[in-house]
Amino acid sequence: MPINLKEYPNKIKANLWANRTHNVFYYNFVQEGKRHRGLIDLKSRVAWGKRDRVDYASAELVKIKIEKREGVISDKITLDVFMVKH
Repeated sequence: MPINLKEYPNKIKANLWANRTHNVFYYNFVQEGKRHRGLIDLKSRVAWGKRDRVDYASAELVKIKIEKREGVISDKITLDVFMVKH
C-alpha cells in the first residue's frame, strides 16, 4: 500500500513528518545511496501527549538510522539477519 504524503503535512524535523493528530509519523531518508522510508504508528499510545509522541518518534528515527547503517557495515551480522533485513 503506497504512502500518501499529503496525509503528513506537519514537519517535525529533517526526515520526519506527522499526520494532523501527531499519532502516525512518516520518515524518509537516504543512507549510502539507498532510500529508506516508512511509518511509525503510535495510535495505540492514547495516554501519551503530543510532546511524548514526537519525542518517541524522533528517538525511533535515530534508532532506525543506526540499525540500517549497522546492517550494511557491521562485520558481526549473521547471514540470517542480513537476509531478513535486505
